[in-house]
Amino acid sequence: MMGWLPRHEPVLAFLPLNFALPLIDAGEVHEVNVRPANPIEPLGLLRPLGGTPLAAGLLCAYLGEHFAALRRGAAWPQPLVRPGSA
Repeated sequence: MMGWLPRHEPVLAFLPLNFALPLIDAGEVHEVNVRPANPIEPLGLLRPLGGTPLAAGLLCAYLGEHFAALRRGAAWPQPLVRPGSA
């Protein structure tokens, strides 16, 4: 379904990069840059009080540090650029 719908219907879809690149290269879908010029301030992060799996805990810690750095004035990371497309 994830591969069929964008090929055959006029939809806007968020697809994983590793899935979308072959479709873009084949001309079956088009890439749209939707990164806003002024990023929206993060609203927060919800996580369980206990029993958080290790990977989820590490992701929450990373995101917390990343957004704290943004609040201190760090720059947003550069968007992913495909090799040879810049």
